[in-house]
Amino acid sequence: SGSGSGSGAAETAQPEEQQQKDTSIAKKVESVAVEAKVEEVQKKSELGTSSPANVSSEPVSAAVEGSNEPKRKVKGGKLEQMPREELMAFIRTPKTTMEATATLKSICHDSKLTAEWTRKVAPKQFWKLFKAAGSLPSDQLSAILRSLSYHCVAVEPGRTFEILRFLAKTGRFGLNVAMLDEETEAAVESMFSAIEKSAEKGLGGLDAVQVEAVKDLYI
Repeated sequence: SGSGSGSGAAETAQPEEQQQKDTSIAKKVESVAVEAKVEEVQKKSELGTSSPANVSSEPVSAAVEGSNEPKRKVKGGKLEQMPREELMAFIRTPKTTMEATATLKSICHDSKLTAEWTRKVAPKQFWKLFKAAGSLPSDQLSAILRSLSYHCVAVEPGRTFEILRFLAKTGRFGLNVAMLDEETEAAVESMFSAIEKSAEKGLGGLDAVQVEAVKDLYI
């Protein structure tokens, strides 16, 4: 009976060992497949050949066609290395705060993409999405402000001001503004200068007194 028991244990061990080997092989195959996909995306990005038929590489709105954006260094990372055509899939109207912050995290390195995203969000929705304390990180607020200054205010001063007005109501706004970097501060000053000029000309339904009041919250 001892030999029978030993034989049974051996038979049980063999399938377990085989299962472990199969799992290990599967993980290696999956890892190789992921690495191959990353290399493929990076090569397409370098060659500029990635252009899905159902996604346009042109800006969604004329508001982002022009730009007075200074040249900036782009941080290295998987999302930053993805072609703009693939990142365009992130440009849609957010339904929740989580969706909004996840989208901004994916596209905030590209001011044009961020500007296109702001076009999808109603001005008042910025406050509704980010009214909770800490729901809008300072780096994402900076990205929004730069995108508005570089690509939107020149063609939509009224709507840009409304976004700024509701952003000023978001959670921890004062702290976030205090943490703005020099580039963003310069972009904000330039943006309000353009808005003030539009108000003087009676454009965009802007009220000079209201513009000055909101400006004081930023500068």
